Amino acid sequence: LTLFELAEETAAAQPLTEFKISGLQANKCEFAAGDQHLLLGVRSNRRAAERMRVVDLAADAQIIETAETHSDPVSSLCFSPDGLRFASSDNSGIIRIWDVRAGKVLHTIQAHTGNIVELCFSRDGRMLYSAGHRDKIVSAWDSESGDWLATTKPLSQPVQDLTLSPDGDALVVGHWGSNFPRYDAETLQPLEPLKVPRANRLQYSPDGEFVAVSRNNGDEP
Repeated sequence: LTLFELAEETAAAQPLTEFKISGLQANKCEFAAGDQHLLLGVRSNRRAAERMRVVDLAADAQIIETAETHSDPVSSLCFSPDGLRFASSDNSGIIRIWDVRAGKVLHTIQAHTGNIVELCFSRDGRMLYSAGHRDKIVSAWDSESGDWLATTKPLSQPVQDLTLSPDGDALVVGHWGSNFPRYDAETLQPLEPLKVPRANRLQYSPDGEFVAVSRNNGDEP
């Protein structure tokens, strides 16, 4: 695995550091806020259990490997805003919340009936949101206790994406349709939908002024 540094003048990627993960496949990766940690989901082969590795970029690329694993492929990873915890999910609908420094599981949640397509923390880190593809719902969890807080009503189509607005007030759900459902980030009560061209994925600009939408035709029903 190679870490690249982008040159501001040319946007060219220059190799910065290389991490040896011999014999392992990196399935997912995610940076923490402040870019101090890099999170990897790795496994020895396609059928092997998946293990988390946290690379401390501020400490000579020290690697913290988790003792526990996901039995199914990891589908989503995210760090808490303070970088002290991270969450992982897999294709069986399980979420695990971890302590970054110890590499240990704090909570295991059977959250959905199938693949979890996206995880994200609230801006203050109190809540963790999960989006289930097969059960077509979004759920909110207390990230400190792992307790369930709220769930949306099932959508008419499988969930494809989940995005928190830059102000942290609303969740936007991507699915096949011209309207993206929006929910209050605190209560998961429905808000006025976001009207966009037919698409299934969405990303806000950091200032919230722009929204980019895309469609993956391979996912279209």
